Amino acid sequence: MTASPLRAAASSAETFFDAAAESQDGEAEQIFADAGVEIAHLSEAQVRTWREIAAESSYEFFTAEVEGGQALLDLALSVE
Repeated sequence: MTASPLRAAASSAETFFDAAAESQDGEAEQIFADAGVEIAHLSEAQVRTWREIAAESSYEFFTAEVEGGQALLDLALSVE
């Protein structure tokens, strides 16, 4: 079964924008590094630990203090 033209275009766009975002991430990281900011790269285990801590602290504060905060948090956490 072949992909529809719309799905093919969407796949192509996704590939393009993923590469563009990755490039921008690298450029932003370089700007911060050039300004003397220490860049930390987290492992998957460190990210999980950070999220567990955040779920008990900052996430709770955010959802209580920001209008629509829970919906925004849910949306942010749905992205891999």
